[in-house]
Amino acid sequence: MRRYCALALGLTSLLGCAVAQRAPPLGTTEVVRAEVGQRADELLTRAVPFGFDGQVLIEADGELLLHRAYGVANRATGRAMTSDTRIGITSMSKQMVAAAILRLEELGRLAVTDSIARYYANAPADKAAITIHQLLTHTAGLRPGDIAGENDVASRDDLLRRIMAQPLAGKPGERWRYANTGYSLLAGIIEEVTGAPYEQFMVDGLFTRAGMRHTGFWHWPRLTEQQVAHSYRGWTDRGSPATWARDWRVYGAGDIVSTVADLYRWELALREKRILSAAALEKYMTPHVALGSDGRTSYAYGLFVHHSEDGRTVVEHGGDWQGGYNGVILRYVDEKKLIIVLATARDGHGQWLRQAVQGDLESIARGADSLIMAPSTRPVSKADRHVMSAEYALDGGGRIEFHDDGTYLWMSAEGQRAVSLLRDGNPEASAGQELGNAKTRALLSAVNADARAAYEAALTAGEAGAIDGYLREWSQLVNRFGALRGFELLGSVPFGPSIETTARLMFSSDTIPMSFLWRDRGEGRLMGTLIRDKPSLVPLLASYPVAALENGSFMGWDLFRKRGLVFDTRPGEKPARSNSLVFRINEGTVTARRP
Repeated sequence: MRRYCALALGLTSLLGCAVAQRAPPLGTTEVVRAEVGQRADELLTRAVPFGFDGQVLIEADGELLLHRAYGVANRATGRAMTSDTRIGITSMSKQMVAAAILRLEELGRLAVTDSIARYYANAPADKAAITIHQLLTHTAGLRPGDIAGENDVASRDDLLRRIMAQPLAGKPGERWRYANTGYSLLAGIIEEVTGAPYEQFMVDGLFTRAGMRHTGFWHWPRLTEQQVAHSYRGWTDRGSPATWARDWRVYGAGDIVSTVADLYRWELALREKRILSAAALEKYMTPHVALGSDGRTSYAYGLFVHHSEDGRTVVEHGGDWQGGYNGVILRYVDEKKLIIVLATARDGHGQWLRQAVQGDLESIARGADSLIMAPSTRPVSKADRHVMSAEYALDGGGRIEFHDDGTYLWMSAEGQRAVSLLRDGNPEASAGQELGNAKTRALLSAVNADARAAYEAALTAGEAGAIDGYLREWSQLVNRFGALRGFELLGSVPFGPSIETTARLMFSSDTIPMSFLWRDRGEGRLMGTLIRDKPSLVPLLASYPVAALENGSFMGWDLFRKRGLVFDTRPGEKPARSNSLVFRINEGTVTARRP
């Protein structure tokens, strides 16, 4: 069993001390051990028919309890997910870039106190004094997020030029603002210092030393289609990095692909000081910047550090990409536990599926004995998926559409009655949802005649100062797509304390989904809009994968809210011979029919 040392270095005690015995080689070996491993494996196995594809590893007290791959890597072909299938780790990459910077500092090639002007001669006056430390801790004053625009940065130099040209969001060193662009600048500094692509130093200086044989980068020509998992947003296949052109927006900030086995090797290499010395590890994991006023969460170098009320400490970093890839490394300092999750998909609502299982995995690792797991099911057969892939009109209004992505059958809803049925198991909308629909209908019915008056009515007098932004947005839509010819309300859903209403807007040259956010469960003013004109933002107000129950019924299951909706074909008939579906709800049944 691996031993953890109580070092005098604070948080680095998590990383333990070097020991003669190394962890057994993982390779494609699957491990399901002890009660924790068995319960976690059951949880994940039940999640697979409802869309979870990925890899999970759990360690406790130096012993591997779970290492297994789940689901498929390519839904269209049915290619199985394996332990050596590469998955995008997105922002989990930042801790590795941070470690590369500290390794270069140990080699005497740079110092984290250096200003970026030393490495970027073109750094403008407002950015010249930014330090490497500030980039590492997201305190450089750079604008949050990444460079706007999807796949529109032509080259590395173009990306760096645009970062330098962006106005700062605040004074360097003033406060924490999570900015992907800071880590892109760090990757550029690695290249300036080494005289080679930053990927080369990451491989030679870090990955090879850690024994990470299945870790690379999105755009690597070394990757083949069969080595990498596809990424998904609902049933939309976003493809594989093995076939993508270089996406410079994620340069240095989230462009690594790996496996949970390799991420475990990364963890072991840190513990055994094969990547960084004890002194560098101390700097790496020191909480440098407090987030929030309670002092419980801080940011180190590419890592979050959390202190709970009961004195527990967790060091972690997750990663969630709009295109689908997501994952997390969770290090529990006090319990001496480690959880690593990699997944390939966002669900139909845009939530990343590792988050759907992460909380339960944490509970299992801590010994919780009461969890609501997905029911035991089997995937819908290929024949049934093919037959059921159609649109059904719901009695009383709305429609439900089924989609076959090659592995899973998805059902989605449009129209308030259908949205409420799939989301809440009740076709009747709440008062807030009805208010959201009514306010959106009033706004869109009036906006052509007098846009200012329409938005003034939506905003109320007290918020009139916000109207100019809404009018500019509407003017840009009309200039881009022509006059608004009509609209269709798709439905409203709760969004925190507010109501989000989505409509399909039919302009002269295109049809654009657009969402409207109404404060106070629909009773308050308009507080925001979202134009969903990218494939990753197509609205799915209610959408779930469907699995088959042993009794011949079907079920859509929400992995996040842990609730499902059961439905049948016409009694006594198979899907191939039935044009009706009967949904079971508390009050009885609701029928949907093919037109």
